[in-house]
Amino acid sequence: MMAKTGYNMCGFLLEFDLSHKLNNLMHLFKDEVTSNPANGECMRNISALIAAELLIAGSGARNQARSEYHYIKTVKETADYINNNVSQDVSIDELASLCNMSRYHYIRTFKKCFGVPPYKYLIKARLSIAKLLLESTNLSMTEISLKSGFLTPNRFSEVFKQNMNMTTTEYRRLFNKNYRPTIK
Repeated sequence: MMAKTGYNMCGFLLEFDLSHKLNNLMHLFKDEVTSNPANGECMRNISALIAAELLIAGSGARNQARSEYHYIKTVKETADYINNNVSQDVSIDELASLCNMSRYHYIRTFKKCFGVPPYKYLIKARLSIAKLLLESTNLSMTEISLKSGFLTPNRFSEVFKQNMNMTTTEYRRLFNKNYRPTIK
């Protein structure tokens, strides 16, 4: 449990998060200074304990920051993996194992980095490829769905409409000036 402690300096209140043990040592030191300032040995001992606690707290924070940096770096690498393998079948469990994380921790860390869970990121990446193909080619919907990583044209159409609020054909007509529909 962390306790908030303040220090008033030139009219400014500085707040520190302190462990319960460190907070108690600080109060003990303050009490010792005010009640018995001549007892230097006791104050040195308490000071040494405070310094040791601060070192322990500092190393824990550094290790936590280093660990968090590693996870974020690894998660960002999986985003690159998603972008490079967008047309492949990519599973969340596979991505989590690349990071040596549990599925839950991976999803939470990924969302913290990118603002969306990995599945939505994958869908957005697939839709970006699909939109590019719709805008610049006359490929069939089946070909576009496969090249952009959707297993079936129906799933592709469904996801596209949910995210873009228009059908694939409407999007193509709007953004592909060279589109010539084939008549069967």
